[in-house]
Amino acid sequence: MILELKHFDSFPVQTELVDETVRAVIGTDNIQVIKNLKLKLNVQQADAEFFCQGRLEATAELECARCTKSFEQQLATDIDFIVAPGGRNRAKEEKIIDDEDYVYYDNDLRADLWDILRQAVILAVTMKPLCVENCRGFCSVCGGNRNEKQCNCRNDNSRNQFAELRNLL
Repeated sequence: MILELKHFDSFPVQTELVDETVRAVIGTDNIQVIKNLKLKLNVQQADAEFFCQGRLEATAELECARCTKSFEQQLATDIDFIVAPGGRNRAKEEKIIDDEDYVYYDNDLRADLWDILRQAVILAVTMKPLCVENCRGFCSVCGGNRNEKQCNCRNDNSRNQFAELRNLL
């Protein structure tokens, strides 16, 4: 998703960006793809920097933490970041210690927002996403998906090394 700042004559300005591209998310356990990104932004300018605040909405295809089934979830989160000239080299020169909230624009006043939006989506997803609230997951004995069929397996506590701890409760 590209924010083109050259299209705006005066600030503050409100804009909406939409990107329906399906994007794979590498480096996460539960998020498979992100699509239908919608970003509503309020942009204010201070010298060469642009302060952006807004709301991000997206559809994420997730993997259930209990049964590993793929499912879609609508996400919405607030987002704020700074769009500045230059790049990472500029951050080092000006000794900006924490530049993770910065996005850098090129000579055409174009800023690629994908990295900051990806981070916002990752933080918006719950740590243990579930396909349904009462997902039963896999049977620890036979390995079957307990959402699809009821198994008759019994968990034998005599083999469980922690079975005696139940007596303490």
